[in-house]
Amino acid sequence: MSYTKTIDAILEAHGKSIHDYLAEKGGSLDEPLLTRKECANYMGVCTKTVDRWIKKGVLPSVKLGLRRIRIRKADAEGMIAKWN
Repeated sequence: MSYTKTIDAILEAHGKSIHDYLAEKGGSLDEPLLTRKECANYMGVCTKTVDRWIKKGVLPSVKLGLRRIRIRKADAEGMIAKWN
């Protein structure tokens, strides 16, 4: 089973598709989503910093399922732009 099909199965159990879920969060499958580790590497910080930013609401994230968290690459780029 592919990653997207697994996520679809989880979300459909809650009555929505991944497309609907991401649309509610202001995203789509066409834009890149980063894991916490990928985001940390991209931004040049540690994963604990990314976790802290997500918890404080400084860095928006999308929760897929119970434990999968993804960050839109555009949101990471937006934070980098604020730094510069």
